Amino acid sequence: MCGEPDYFVSVWRDEVIDKWIQTPLLAVVEAKKQDFEGGWGQCLAAMLACQKTNQDENLTVYGIVSTGMFWEFGKLTQNIFTKQAFSYSIAEPQKVLGNLDYVFGECEKQIQ
Repeated sequence: MCGEPDYFVSVWRDEVIDKWIQTPLLAVVEAKKQDFEGGWGQCLAAMLACQKTNQDENLTVYGIVSTGMFWEFGKLTQNIFTKQAFSYSIAEPQKVLGNLDYVFGECEKQIQ
């Protein structure tokens, strides 16, 4: 996979921000035109690229696909991809934010 991401959530090598990303643990993709299936294909490709960059299959890589209005969450642990069975609506922000808090917390646990 090649290309340039819009954003990365990762641990930086030093306190100096540079071009090298050490441990990407989260991929977020927009579901264009409400196409979650296509969004998950793109997200899973990004998650596999993160896993390859990390060179450690024991690290779990998380994925989010969203339209902005609807949010879906998944994870990749070793070669097992798991996606939550349903979408969360921004109409219930506590559920979306609760999932985001969980994902960021799990990422943080892996980098400490």
